[in-house]
Amino acid sequence: MKPFVTQITGPLIRVVSERSVDVKAAILLTLNNLLEKIPTFLKPFLPQLQRTFAKSLADTSSEVLRTRAAKALGTLITLTPRIDPLVAELVTGSKTSDSGVRNAMLKALYEVINKAGANMSEVSRSAVLALIDTDPEDNDVSMAITNARLLGVLIKNVPTENAVGLIKNRVLPSHFGQSSVLALNAVLVESPTSLTETVFAEDLPQTIRQGMSSKNVSESSMSHETELIFSAFHIR
Repeated sequence: MKPFVTQITGPLIRVVSERSVDVKAAILLTLNNLLEKIPTFLKPFLPQLQRTFAKSLADTSSEVLRTRAAKALGTLITLTPRIDPLVAELVTGSKTSDSGVRNAMLKALYEVINKAGANMSEVSRSAVLALIDTDPEDNDVSMAITNARLLGVLIKNVPTENAVGLIKNRVLPSHFGQSSVLALNAVLVESPTSLTETVFAEDLPQTIRQGMSSKNVSESSMSHETELIFSAFHIR
């Protein structure tokens, strides 16, 4: 099997930048599948694959392409020893005026931290938090949801004392807004025990009710997904 994988992977990487968007997206899907199913055979190609996926993240022509690149980076990071250089690259790439590319970079950060966040340095964690803070409260809902998911998965991968501080300051503030309601939802999905098995557990039902009734939260933020999460905890 290995000789055939080697024979097809190199050419796929070489031609990905020369083809139509649909073909590029298909190649990224194929490469990600190969990484998932036979990762050992692809280890010699990891540096090239990382560059290919990162470049596709910045492609302004296709959301499908960017989404597949983000997913592929999440697979690739499980095969590399260091997460911090990729986090730094994605943080830098997120500082763009193109909202589609920025959202894709944040989604890639989510995938990478979800798979290997326990290996992040404090410098990387701080850089990700600073990136989340650069988006204003009234940003578009899609970006706000991505930021919230990123915060949720970050909380899952930090020491308990750090998680408690993040939850107090960003997830359970004295007054709810769009970002904090979405963050609460994200933490319930990504790291529920950080709320249900900690000092926050006793007040959690009332806190969720307050978030759902907040007048500072747009209707679009209270999405079907959010309603389902709240209902799952039987706290209506």
